[in-house]
Amino acid sequence: MLRIETEKRRMKIFIDDTLVISHSSSEPLLTVGEGYLRAHYKFGGWSLKQISTGSHPLNHAEYDENKSIIRFSNGKRWLIFKVTEYMGAIKFTLEQKSHDFSRVWIRLPASPNDAVFGGGGWEKGTNLIGEKPMLWVNGSGEYGKSRELEVLGKIFPDTALISKPHPSPFVFNNRLCFLSLDFDGGIEFDFSSMLRYTAKLLGVPRGFTIGEVGHLSNVRSHQNEMMRGRLIPPEWCVSGVIAGAEGGSQELLRRLQQMKLAGVKLSGVYIRDWCGTYDDGLGEYCEWKHSESLYKELPVLLAQLRRRGVRAIAQAKPVLSSGSVQFFEARERGFLISQADETVTTDLGGKIVGHVDLLNPAARNWVKAKLRSEIFDIGFSGVIAGGADSLPTDAVFSNGKTGADIHNRWASLWVDLCKEAAGENVVFADCGGGMTCVATVTANGSGIEWQSGVGLSSAVAEALALGLVGAGSAHCDLGSFFGVIPEKAKAMQTVRWAEYSAFTPVFRTPALKEWSPENDTFILLARMAKLHRLLVPYIQECLELYAERGIPVIRSMWDAFPQMPGYTEIATQFVMGNELVVTPVTDVGVNEVSVLLPEGAWKHLLTGQDYIGGEHIVEAKPGVPTAFYSANGSHADFFGTIAHDLDK
Repeated sequence: MLRIETEKRRMKIFIDDTLVISHSSSEPLLTVGEGYLRAHYKFGGWSLKQISTGSHPLNHAEYDENKSIIRFSNGKRWLIFKVTEYMGAIKFTLEQKSHDFSRVWIRLPASPNDAVFGGGGWEKGTNLIGEKPMLWVNGSGEYGKSRELEVLGKIFPDTALISKPHPSPFVFNNRLCFLSLDFDGGIEFDFSSMLRYTAKLLGVPRGFTIGEVGHLSNVRSHQNEMMRGRLIPPEWCVSGVIAGAEGGSQELLRRLQQMKLAGVKLSGVYIRDWCGTYDDGLGEYCEWKHSESLYKELPVLLAQLRRRGVRAIAQAKPVLSSGSVQFFEARERGFLISQADETVTTDLGGKIVGHVDLLNPAARNWVKAKLRSEIFDIGFSGVIAGGADSLPTDAVFSNGKTGADIHNRWASLWVDLCKEAAGENVVFADCGGGMTCVATVTANGSGIEWQSGVGLSSAVAEALALGLVGAGSAHCDLGSFFGVIPEKAKAMQTVRWAEYSAFTPVFRTPALKEWSPENDTFILLARMAKLHRLLVPYIQECLELYAERGIPVIRSMWDAFPQMPGYTEIATQFVMGNELVVTPVTDVGVNEVSVLLPEGAWKHLLTGQDYIGGEHIVEAKPGVPTAFYSANGSHADFFGTIAHDLDK
């Protein structure tokens, strides 16, 4: 039951007997202010300069019990919220505001022993204590080039804590206190103080929810509400390899034949360049129509693949290449974002594109019809929704909102539109998967880290962080950063990448012409694809557990064993279910890893060696992932057959 107590200049808000929020004139819950944003997008990344020009603490709070509203004010500046109990937490819904403030701060008390999780897919770890992360959909930058983000005069390089494709306006701590923000724009968090947490929003939220819910399952319930449900990939996406292919019909068939000769069970193929490529061969054409020059009679080819048990997935972006037929059609119909009667365009590395107006109902219906007729009706079984990170911040929509106002929501709007068009077909999210439910999200890590030869740690950390915000079915696009990995590290980094992929829900490989059945790297990749296939029954159980209860397929160690000391800081070791602990080798040239096992008896999945709970240094030969199953668990017999079946 919600209870609010007021005394002099203090207000306390309880759920039952638990104090959840304390507001006073010296420690106000809310502050409002003004500021502006300078933003520049260059292919793959944003440069931002965010300046706050004033702040005003709303130090007076007045509660109207009859109307269930609280008026937070400071002179002529005020915000009024409806306050209700919601699923054991306190929900604030904006009723009125005195000004259209460009900055709102929310401050909550902290504790010295806190660990903080959430915010989206971070690449540096899962515990955000001591950090000042920025939620802003951002690409990985051009290969080999760092992008910078400047906030309040401070420079954040590409390797800093800036959310990339999948931000989430949901954070919580190890005391299970959470903050969920109903807000579409950029958010800067500050977890550097031992006294308080701060969320600075670049605008006024529609509302927010604060709770101290006592159990992680209750946190997951609130995440489920924010994500509007949970989805998992269909069985065919999990049961075999989804191979990348590009270069035309003949190259696709050659690639699939290579996989067959290597004994790889294929269940799908991802045709990235199905729309064609630019004349210079750099980049895929942005349109929702298959290329007759590259893929002549593509519907016939897709039907042939389907008869072989191989489904096809396309790529789709909410932008259209400026010379395309669909670009001119969309512009003629008024479906592209425009300003002062001029179409707003973005330079994607020399490729000019226009942006479809996803807030225009007629434009959305037009796009859905195109996706259905040009993708699903010709035989594709799924689509990877991406490319929604480049919306110009100064674009103005008919409702008065700007691109900056909805920057973080834009990607999830595109994912939702693709889901509406897909029907029973599958949608993967390359971006936007932290704010809406989707079958699986792509967590590839940082291009800068991959360039340094240690990118796998960033991919694992991103997947674990996404699991902690409710996006619990994450996988990686194996080889997505192959082109930037140092040459001497390519082979081994790819092998380690494949070892990790064997334990993810979807095993997806790139289109690399240099790989062949005689290539040692390819042979080890095929071995890990077989390991994944052998683990499918357990992976399916983990997916069902996620769908029913929100438990991520790839769980952080803290998520599974919150009482174990040190687990809040581990971001390169994870648990599947409760019975399989995996420690991927993330660095090149490393042949042993440090493993911190939970209490109990454990066995190495492939060597059968016995271990007990505690820290161990374990040999990690290429092709022999460091994974351990519970010797006394309900799946011990199943895991005990894996090594034998793998070497058949």
